Amino acid sequence: MEQENSNAEVKMEKSSSYAFKGIVEVFYDPASLFKKIKDNHTILIPYIVLFAVSLLVGYLLKDIIMQMQLDSPEFQEQMKGQQLPESAKSFMEIMTVVGMGIGMLLTPLITASLALFFGNFVMGGKAKFKTIFSMMIYCEVLYMIGNLLLVPMVLAKGDLTTGISLGFLVADQGVQSIAFTALSKISLFHIWEIIVAGIGLSIIYDFSRNKGYMLSVLSIGLLSIMHIGAAALGAMFK
Repeated sequence: MEQENSNAEVKMEKSSSYAFKGIVEVFYDPASLFKKIKDNHTILIPYIVLFAVSLLVGYLLKDIIMQMQLDSPEFQEQMKGQQLPESAKSFMEIMTVVGMGIGMLLTPLITASLALFFGNFVMGGKAKFKTIFSMMIYCEVLYMIGNLLLVPMVLAKGDLTTGISLGFLVADQGVQSIAFTALSKISLFHIWEIIVAGIGLSIIYDFSRNKGYMLSVLSIGLLSIMHIGAAALGAMFK
């Protein structure tokens, strides 16, 4: 029993030693990070960082997001020319920020579940959910820090369609349009995230790099398709 406790403490020390470093390492040396995760995954620290960065992005963009919601035809029709009370506006702002944070906490859970399904049951690999989940959290941290770097550009232009994606081609249709939702998935940080996740999945599963990329597309890419589908359904019921 003492030996087991000692091993658990050593593993905890090892995971905590690279957990914070991994936030930076995922950008320049993801292979080394994911080899450590394969031997000893870490979840809590990168998950907290992901949540904090998501809340920060939501807070910085809340005014633009709020204005977009207030200017939407659907909202204007509901209000019928009435002014939105300040208390309701404050509540919407809080929900915008919190919703951003919760949404980003759910994302690696979904992508890890998809990767586990395709990797274990379709491709015949063998990996534990916690290991894949840890890796996906770091990939999502990379994506969110990338979005944080774009916030000054968005604030300067006061437009959510500002970004490094093909969404600018249909920016005139608005951020809620199906076309923008689809093309915005073809962005620098989306592609970077998929590539990094492919590297991680190939290491965790001992797959070839190409097979890792395929699994990454099946998991992260499928989530993007689900998002586009949700936007399409929303447009149908307007």
